[in-house]
Amino acid sequence: MNNFDDILGDIKDLDRKRVKIILKRIWQVNDKVINKEILLDTIQKLFDNNFIVDYYTQGGVCFAEMLNEAVVNYDGKVFKCTTIDEFDEHNSYGYLDTETGEIIWNKKISTIGYDLTKDKCKKCKLYPSCLGPCTLHLMNGDDACFIETLNLSLAEYLMFLYKNEMIGKNIFFVDICICLFSILCAGKSNRR
Repeated sequence: MNNFDDILGDIKDLDRKRVKIILKRIWQVNDKVINKEILLDTIQKLFDNNFIVDYYTQGGVCFAEMLNEAVVNYDGKVFKCTTIDEFDEHNSYGYLDTETGEIIWNKKISTIGYDLTKDKCKKCKLYPSCLGPCTLHLMNGDDACFIETLNLSLAEYLMFLYKNEMIGKNIFFVDICICLFSILCAGKSNRR
């Protein structure tokens, strides 16, 4: 992210209603080597340019928790998550039957949807917002709070959510105002 101004210059003309900037740590990189100042500066630059930013979870259920979601690998193996270390048999939830196009799920699919959340999360004041750690991480014995892995303090994270929400509302509010103005103008021109 050291050369982010160059990247920002390349994306500045993108339609904000159709683009969300997703910042994700490469899973093999230790989160302790991420420079917090550069990260916050990059996020602020995106906000200053009215981009909606996805920096890990923002509360709610992960797409991998949804029963109808699947990641199909080039070899036909089916997975529930894109953040796994290996797309191998151990992490696979089944395979794609190339004759029928049907997904043949293995027994691991029955683990989806179970509430594995620890009591410490359920007692947290943010639990209704975040719904706890990733189920895949919980199944692997990792119950780390996601906020602790973001390299942001709670105050910084809440400010991130607030700014993202305000930018989103502003982008779509402007669009609604333009639509209403167009409708009103069209109505006046039809009366003449």
